[in-house]
Amino acid sequence: MWEMAKAHCRLPVVLGSGVDDKNIAEFFPNADGFIIGSHFKREGKWQNEVDARRVEKLVNAARRLRDGVEGA
Repeated sequence: MWEMAKAHCRLPVVLGSGVDDKNIAEFFPNADGFIIGSHFKREGKWQNEVDARRVEKLVNAARRLRDGVEGA
């Protein structure tokens, strides 16, 4: 459905809920941005502290996709 939103809309498409370092490649081509919440938290639980390793993994995955690096 998000592919249709991007194809038929001139507004930015920002995706949230469930995006992580393992599936961002699926969504990356059709999104202008992402809302990341609990995935960045320790154990993926919203009430926990931010886990810097989770942030780093997702940011690195997004950078590889942005830069067109193989295996992203």
